[in-house]
Amino acid sequence: MGVRKSGARSQELCSKAGFRPRMVQEARDASTIVGLVSAGVGLAIVPSGTESIRLEGVVYQRLREKSAVSALHLGYREADPNPYLGLLLKQLRRSARV
Repeated sequence: MGVRKSGARSQELCSKAGFRPRMVQEARDASTIVGLVSAGVGLAIVPSGTESIRLEGVVYQRLREKSAVSALHLGYREADPNPYLGLLLKQLRRSARV
């Protein structure tokens, strides 16, 4: 399971763990992915926020592989007047320099 863009990365992580996954189903929606795991279709590599989706039989385990990271993107309107957007952008830029 997994999203096509991250499929190669997921396969690389599985290979490092000593197995080669057999992709039988792909989904984009986190609740669908976790639902497939709950139904016994297989396993999935998902973002940590997915852990809030609680379904019977699904266990979440943090990956220890340091390179198991995903890029995040922020979408916003260029002329958005929300004062919190400016604060968020400032904090993100500061964090990116660390």
